[in-house]
Amino acid sequence: MRHVTLITAILATTACSDPKAATEANFKAAVQAFLSSEKSCISLPRPLPAAFTERDPDYESHIPIHDELVSVGFLSKEPFEQEMEIPLSLRALFYAKRRPTEMVAGIRYSVTDAGMAAGQVGDPPERPSSFCYGQYRVVGITNFSEPTSALGQFVSTVHFKWEATDIAEWASSSEILQNAFPDLARDLVSHEEPRTGTATVVLTGKGWVHRSLFGN
Repeated sequence: MRHVTLITAILATTACSDPKAATEANFKAAVQAFLSSEKSCISLPRPLPAAFTERDPDYESHIPIHDELVSVGFLSKEPFEQEMEIPLSLRALFYAKRRPTEMVAGIRYSVTDAGMAAGQVGDPPERPSSFCYGQYRVVGITNFSEPTSALGQFVSTVHFKWEATDIAEWASSSEILQNAFPDLARDLVSHEEPRTGTATVVLTGKGWVHRSLFGN
């Protein structure tokens, strides 16, 4: 009996330590490796530098967000004026000899060195600029599918819970940013209300990895 018990214990220990086994611990490690390569960030609607005039339809909603980032030192701003055509009716345009113009006030925002350190700016240039405030951590694995073969690889779908950690003070203390970016607001309470996610993990020669990291 003791011999059988010892063999069972050895097999159980081997399964737990085998990185290729379909276990909760291995899947949690695979998902965490992917989340550790990501950051929790807010993304501005336009690449930086960005300019807004009072004619901009989103002027009233964009300015408070950018000004908040000015206050934490990530952006600088300068006023400017731009000559723009005065909107006219079709009838007025027909009789006008030349299109009248007027000077319209605006604000131009640029990223600072502190903003560059906290952000992902201009990569690529047309991508909206992001400022990162925290990390992700797997709280637990909810469930996972039995591994199946797909395109020559064994894969499993993993459902998990996660939370945001090490959230920067500039993000956690700003009501303006929390109102503007719902994901930030949800991240701030994720330690009490974990967020949920789904990932596909792939079996490799070294163990299970997140699909996004497969082949890296």
